[in-house]
Amino acid sequence: MAILKSEVWIKRLLAKQYRAGIRSRFFAFIYDMFCLYFVWVFVGIFTSAWMVLSSDAPLDYNLLEVRDYILQYEAHRFYINIGIQLIAVILYIFVLPIAILEHRTLGMMLLGIKFLDENADEITTKVFLKREILKWILFPGFFLSLSKEKRSTADKLSGTYVTYY
Repeated sequence: MAILKSEVWIKRLLAKQYRAGIRSRFFAFIYDMFCLYFVWVFVGIFTSAWMVLSSDAPLDYNLLEVRDYILQYEAHRFYINIGIQLIAVILYIFVLPIAILEHRTLGMMLLGIKFLDENADEITTKVFLKREILKWILFPGFFLSLSKEKRSTADKLSGTYVTYY
């Protein structure tokens, strides 16, 4: 049985003073980019180690010569390396917030930011994916699109609010 929220309660939850502004969104983005960078570096270290250790390059070469050998004779290893790194980045951006059932990135969790829909309920996975895709497509205009209502264009198109609850 669903609990019905009154209009007054919905207006309180979605009030302008509780919405995340450009500063908190920017810091959440910076935290996410730092985390994403470290994920990318760690995955890159492991995949590059795999690439070097599984190669048929002579062991008496230094790492630059091994890289040249792999690039010349075993180029598919570079493509696999890049593919695994791209998959790790995509998993971090889209799958991790869904897997932890919060529909928030790590930067948002650190700052206490949460998504609510127009009925002041937590958003669904479908709405989260729609918002994330719109956010990445509309990113260059993000700073210009944040209105006085503290809603970006991606929020308006996906019907979400970014609040401090």
